[in-house]
Amino acid sequence: MLIKIKMEYQQAKEECREDVLLSLREGMLLLQEVKFLIEYFKDTEQYECIQGAMEAYNEYKKELDGIGDRIS
Repeated sequence: MLIKIKMEYQQAKEECREDVLLSLREGMLLLQEVKFLIEYFKDTEQYECIQGAMEAYNEYKKELDGIGDRIS
């Protein structure tokens, strides 16, 4: 049972991460707006999505930093 719960948590987290990351990459969501999304996830107790959104934020930030390094 515990393994099933962990798998469901991981799957939900990954889906949220992918959705947020795609939204950032496509310009539908700005980095500054991620904090509002995380607040919504907190209010609705979607803790797996908080983790996924934070991972997407960090990954996208690294992508942007890499672009800046190549331009310099």
